[in-house]
Amino acid sequence: MSKTINIDIVLSLLQKVKDKGITLAQAVFSYGGLNYHEVQTFIEQNRDIEDPVFNELVNDYFNQKKLSNSKIGNYSRSRKEKEDEKRLDIIRDSSTGKIARYEVSFVHREEEFNRTFSREEVENLYRLYTKDGSNTTMREINTFYFPDIPHDLFRKCVQVFALRKNDLPSPPHILEEQNVEENVTLLLNNKKKDIQLKASLEAPKFYKQELLKEVTKLSQLEQRILELSESIHEDFAVEPIKVQKKFVGINKYDLQIYVSDIHIGAEGSKKHDIYYKPWNEERSKQFITEGLEKIFRSVSDWENINTVRIVLLGDGIDGLDNKTTRGGHFLPQNLSSIDQGEAYIRVIMFLIQQVIKYGIAEKVEMYAVNDSNHGGGVEHFLNMVVQANVKLLYPDVKVVLSKHPLDHFQVNDKITYIYTHGKDSKYQIKPMPLNLNYQTESFINGYISSRKINSPIIRVIKGDSHRSSFNDSPHFSYRSCLPLFSGSAWQGMNFGISKYGMSFDIINKETDTILTSDIELSL
Repeated sequence: MSKTINIDIVLSLLQKVKDKGITLAQAVFSYGGLNYHEVQTFIEQNRDIEDPVFNELVNDYFNQKKLSNSKIGNYSRSRKEKEDEKRLDIIRDSSTGKIARYEVSFVHREEEFNRTFSREEVENLYRLYTKDGSNTTMREINTFYFPDIPHDLFRKCVQVFALRKNDLPSPPHILEEQNVEENVTLLLNNKKKDIQLKASLEAPKFYKQELLKEVTKLSQLEQRILELSESIHEDFAVEPIKVQKKFVGINKYDLQIYVSDIHIGAEGSKKHDIYYKPWNEERSKQFITEGLEKIFRSVSDWENINTVRIVLLGDGIDGLDNKTTRGGHFLPQNLSSIDQGEAYIRVIMFLIQQVIKYGIAEKVEMYAVNDSNHGGGVEHFLNMVVQANVKLLYPDVKVVLSKHPLDHFQVNDKITYIYTHGKDSKYQIKPMPLNLNYQTESFINGYISSRKINSPIIRVIKGDSHRSSFNDSPHFSYRSCLPLFSGSAWQGMNFGISKYGMSFDIINKETDTILTSDIELSL
């Protein structure tokens, strides 16, 4: 229950406010038993009574309150004014008078932001963002065309250009330099390109529902495998298997085995085809067994191997419902989507088991690419199931699932490997080629720079091409690895029979040298 307020109590409170430099609320709280709003009401109602001491303290209180509010208001206005300062400077070429570039500047969270936009960048911005252009979302434009600008700052940049969805898709310099007919022709040509690009990017969405169904089924499959593994432990008291090396050497070598393009579920060639190469789960396991035996036999000093790394390079499954994850042309397949997933898990588990069984290394590791044009995100989920099962049955085996189309790992301070499939499930218009070209070299150099990879030896390994090749560049070497899949009738009739098998590297960590080789199979 609050105390009755009188002039003596209020005088005491106001004197405390003046002497100690505290707020009235703090004074009321320290006094105890008073209601702050009732004290304020008392002061307002009695500020004109004839009491010199009371009047002086009341006037001091209101003057101080007014000054404090003024400071807060000035600070808020000053900050808002700075935040509202946006500037677009159009810089012209001194000799031609044409627009050369655009300079954007503004204040964001009390920090200045400045960026120069080239003519080409502004053309892309207008063409992609407007409805009469590509009508692309601001976030997609930011992600793929202006990745150097954080999204909140990119939104402000668009505001500085005063660009709206209903605007023409032509920037100021195009409108200024071209007549109406030229503008119309340019808009129509850009529209045609945008339609083609949009069609290629939107194609996977046609299969989104099927993909979601497969993901649900794969989640159920993962749960079934975990339950099966747990029941094995409970019913048969099976202990997790440890990686054990049969002979101990000085551990100076690492062995890296590249397994690419298994294409579980693909329809191999049949007896009446020109090249008879059937393909199924059992054949893939035979290929793995034969490939590993040949690799291990080729390593003459194998008692000194420290780590075996299995690197899965994508396209482990052939696709969903007779199509790649991108959609497109029909693929002859001998397994349903569900059967492909289950077979793939069994094949990869078999691969890991075989490597452990040989017992040539102290450590076994597995790395898997994030994305590929046949396997896509479904294959990533399948690898998650493999990872869960490996963790349960082979806890000493390290499994790394990449979350990027390109990724890398370090062998030591001097050797780094970049691994990728070579074509993703959505964005790459063309695959990375069999042999290194200028565009791919520039693309990989950009990745090396952005990830700050400073190793003197950098190896890029990829799949997808279904052929083996090795190229050097000033900053890295570039290798296309053999596919495990022996090929389809379509491949045979269009490209002839191609080599298949497993590629591998032997790394001497003492001398930082790498022996590169392929194991060709003929089963």
